[in-house]
Amino acid sequence: MVYRKKYGRDRISHGGGGLGFITEFHRYVTEEISIIVLSNYGFTAVWRISEIIAAILFQEEYSFPSKPLQYSLEPGLYESYIGTYKGDIEKLDVKQENGKKFFVIDDEYVIPMFPISENRFHHSWIDESYVFSKDENGDLYFCGIKKTDI
Repeated sequence: MVYRKKYGRDRISHGGGGLGFITEFHRYVTEEISIIVLSNYGFTAVWRISEIIAAILFQEEYSFPSKPLQYSLEPGLYESYIGTYKGDIEKLDVKQENGKKFFVIDDEYVIPMFPISENRFHHSWIDESYVFSKDENGDLYFCGIKKTDI
């Protein structure tokens, strides 16, 4: 469980899931309001849906997710991103096959994406984006994980 303030209100939240499903629970303690989002589609942005529902209930500003336009990358730029990115607990492999761009989490979960800028990519199915960046040493990172020479 995570305790945070949201919209100036005390909120307890917890998310979870498994292969093929995902869940999110938000409890606004003082207001005695609970928001529960369940999906049998593992790529559903349940946390965003929960927050939009809360914003509607509390009359806060919100916007619905929208699919951004695809950006035309310079030739060769994506190829420089292709490779393995390894962190302490996870591994991401950025790949391309038949013109399709994607990454694979821990050799198991394939995440399709398309470019929306030179260094930002958007998930093909849900409203989620991913960023490539370089640090002051020129090391390349994807989603905050450093590219390695595996």
